Amino acid sequence: MKWLIDDEGFQRENIEFFGSKYLLGNGYMGYRGTLEEYGKEQLCACTLAGIYDKNGDGWREPVNMPNPFLVRAKIDGTAVNVLEREPVFHRQWLDLYRGKFGRDTEFETPAGRCGIHTERFLSRERLQLMAMRYVIQGRPGAFVEAEVCLDREIWDINGPHLEQFSLHESEENEGSVRILTAKTVEEKREAAAGQLVVVESEGIYSEQGTLRGKMPESGAFCFCVYGWMEKDAGKAAVPVIEKELKKAADAGYEALCAESEAHWKRIWEDADVTIAGDKKMDRALRYSLYQLISSAPFHTDETAIPARGLSGQVYKGAMFWDTELFMLPFFRSALPEAAKNLVRYRIRTLGGAKRKAASHGFSGAFYAWESQDTGEEACTKYSFTDVFTGRPLRTYFGDKQIHISADVAYGIWKYYEATGDRELMLAGGLETMTECIRFLYDYSVFKENRNRFELHDVIGPDEYHERHNNDAYTNLLTKEMAGIMFRLWEELEEEYPDRIKELKERLFLPGAFEKLKRFAGLLYVPEPNEEGVIEQCDGYFALENVAIEDLLKRRLKDTEYLGGANGIASSTQVIKQADAVLATTLFPDRFSAQVRESNFRYYEPRTEHGSSLSACVYALGAIACGERKKAYEYLEKTAYIDLEGGYKLYVGGLYIGGVHTAANGGAWLVAVQGFAGIDTGESGIRVDPGLPEGWKSVTLTTHWRGRKVRLEVELNRVRAEAFPENTGEAVLYLFGEKKSLMPGAAVCVER
Repeated sequence: MKWLIDDEGFQRENIEFFGSKYLLGNGYMGYRGTLEEYGKEQLCACTLAGIYDKNGDGWREPVNMPNPFLVRAKIDGTAVNVLEREPVFHRQWLDLYRGKFGRDTEFETPAGRCGIHTERFLSRERLQLMAMRYVIQGRPGAFVEAEVCLDREIWDINGPHLEQFSLHESEENEGSVRILTAKTVEEKREAAAGQLVVVESEGIYSEQGTLRGKMPESGAFCFCVYGWMEKDAGKAAVPVIEKELKKAADAGYEALCAESEAHWKRIWEDADVTIAGDKKMDRALRYSLYQLISSAPFHTDETAIPARGLSGQVYKGAMFWDTELFMLPFFRSALPEAAKNLVRYRIRTLGGAKRKAASHGFSGAFYAWESQDTGEEACTKYSFTDVFTGRPLRTYFGDKQIHISADVAYGIWKYYEATGDRELMLAGGLETMTECIRFLYDYSVFKENRNRFELHDVIGPDEYHERHNNDAYTNLLTKEMAGIMFRLWEELEEEYPDRIKELKERLFLPGAFEKLKRFAGLLYVPEPNEEGVIEQCDGYFALENVAIEDLLKRRLKDTEYLGGANGIASSTQVIKQADAVLATTLFPDRFSAQVRESNFRYYEPRTEHGSSLSACVYALGAIACGERKKAYEYLEKTAYIDLEGGYKLYVGGLYIGGVHTAANGGAWLVAVQGFAGIDTGESGIRVDPGLPEGWKSVTLTTHWRGRKVRLEVELNRVRAEAFPENTGEAVLYLFGEKKSLMPGAAVCVER
C-alpha cells in the first residue's frame, strides 16, 4: 500500500531507529514510534514544540514529557512484552494517510498463545490530545493484568528538565484519571501531562493503576488510554485537563480517530504528490512529506520546524537555515498557511537576532544558527570532542555562519514571490530583510585598494573549513538579497507610499539607506575561473587535493569530526556538503549551463556528504547537467534516509539521531522542482519537466498567489486544471508557453 509503512519481526537492534521512523506528530508534539512497554532506556519520548529548558551546564533543549502510554501486561502471571519475552510474531506499522501507528505482537506462554494489538494517534483537531487503544488477546478465563502508567522516568539528553512533580488522581465513571504537573528547571514554567484510562471489556476492575480480571469469552481484553499534554499549565490546568480528558472519553476512541483522520485527509488533498511508474519512490516521497507535515506548526508562529523535527532533543530542538532552504519550498507550494507561520516565526524572533548582532558589536539582525523560542542563539561553543586531547573542541558555527541572515532574507523573498502576501511584507517581512542586510553590511570589510566590500572570517555551508574569507555562497546570496531587498522597497513604495515612508523613517538614520545601496552594488562575488569553476573561498584551490577515501584513512576514530581547527579535512579540498554548487542551484539564471556543469563536476568528487542536506543539492546539480540517472541515485539517498536508516548516529561523540526534516524537504525539491520542473515565482507557475527513466507522470496540487492548480506532468505533456474556487486567473508557463487559466478551466500542452 502506498500509504503504509511497516516492518515485520522484532528487531532489537533497530529500537532507536524505529523510534524515529514510526514517529507521530501534529505540530504541537511528537511521540516517538516506540512500543508501549518501552521506557527511557529505549528512548521513548513525547517532545513538545516550543518549550525549552536548560539544566546546569547542559545545553538548552526541548522538554520531553511524562509518557501516558506505558503499559506492562501479564497473562496468568507471565509478562507479555518484547523486552522480557521473545515474540513469535511481531509487526509494527504507520498509516501515513490517517496519521496512526500500531503494532501486532504474539507470544507463546504457559497460558497458551496470546497477542498484543495496539493503535494510537495524536489528534490533529485537539492538538494536546493523544489516544491509544490497547487489546490483549488470549485464552478465555485466563487472568489478565495490565499496569498502565503515567511514566515520569523521562529520556533526556541533557536533563532532567522537569522538577517539583505533583500527582493528582481521581476515579470517575469514565475511568481512572491521573494528572502530573511539574515545573521546568530554568524558567519554572509549569507543564502538565494527563491520562485517562477507560476499560471497554466487562469484568475488569482497576486497582491502583493496574487493570485486572479474567479474559472475557471473546478472548479480547480491551481498554483505551487518552493523554493530554499542556506546556503552559497554570493553577487551573488540573481541572481543565480533567475536563478535556472526560470530553475525549465521552466522544470515544473511534469518533476522535475519525475526527483526526478527516483533518489529515484535508491536508493530503493539497500536499500529496503521486509518482506514477515508481512505486518505491512514490511511497518514499510521501513518507518524507508525512514527516514534514507532522512537525509543521500549522497552529502557531511561535516555532518553526527543528532540524530533527519533533523526534527528540537532538540539535537542541533548534531551527536552522534548513527551514528556509530545504523545507519552506514544499510548504509555500502545497500548504501556504503553514509556510506563512514559518516566515512569521523569523519575523517574530527579529528581536533575538538584533540582540545577537549587538552582542557581537554589529547593527542589524544576526540570526541564530540554532534558534529556539525567542530567537536567541542556542549554539554551543564546544560541540565536539578533540580526537587528540579528549577535550571539548571550540567551534564557531554560531559566531561565523553569517549566511543564516541571508538565508532568512531569501526565505521571506521566495515566500512573497509565491504568495504575493504584501501585508506580511509590510508587517515585518521587509523590515526583517532590511535588518539582515544591515548586519551583513556592518560585518563586511571595505577594501579601498579594490574598491569593493568583502566578507571575512566566515563559515559557509561547507562547515569543514572554518573562518575563511569570501565564501562564494555567502557573498553571492548576500549580494542577490541586498539587490532584491531594494527592489521590494521600490515596488511597495509605489503601492503603499505612506506606510513605506513611515517604515523608512523608523528604520534609517540619514544616509543609512544610501550606504546599504552602495554595499549592494560593491559587494565582491567570486567569479568562475577559466574552467568555469567558482573558488569556494579565498585560498581554497591551494589546499591539498586528496581523494575522500584516502583522507578517511587518516582518521583516528570512525566518529571523529573532520572539520574544525584540528579536523583532517580542514587543510584539504574535501568539503562536508554542497557550497558553491548550492549557490549555482539557488540562482540558476545567473550562471551559464557550462558554469553550472563545471562546478558540479569539480566539487562532486570532493564532497564527503557529511550532512543529510547535501545529496538533494547534488541531485539538482546533476539534473542541470542532464545526468538524470545520477540525480536519481542522489534522490534515493535523500528520500530513503529515514525509511532505511544507515545515517550517522554520532559525530565527534555527539548523538545526532532522529528524523531528517531537511532531507525530507530535499526529496520534494528534487522530485518536484528538479525532475518535474515545477516552480512558482513572481510571474506564475513554470513547468518544464525532465522526468527520470521509469517515471510516467508526477501529479500534485500547487498554490500560486491564492490560486490552486492541479498539475499532471509527463515528460512531454503537461495537463493543468485550475480549481473552481479560485478568485482569479492562474498564470502558467508550460514548456515556456504562457497560459492563463480562469477558475475551473483546464489546458493540456505538449512539448
